[in-house]
Amino acid sequence: MREKKQSMLTRFLSSSRYFKDDYVQSMFFLDTIALKDDYEKDQFFKRLQPLIQALPAEVSRFKVLPELVKGDRKSNVILKK
Repeated sequence: MREKKQSMLTRFLSSSRYFKDDYVQSMFFLDTIALKDDYEKDQFFKRLQPLIQALPAEVSRFKVLPELVKGDRKSNVILKK
């Protein structure tokens, strides 16, 4: 029964336009970043660069920047806010 519910939830999340939004996906990734490996983090920060200007300043300052500093990312992400 649990697998059936989990499967339904997975299908819902993958079909929902809300969860396909770049901002929502970025926030979800940042909320679960502790579970990600270094490769996933590097890929995320590379994809984040074109989106960084669209993020609210508070998100850049309090969610993205601490992860960049904590991970000592050698990324080209530039926070211009």
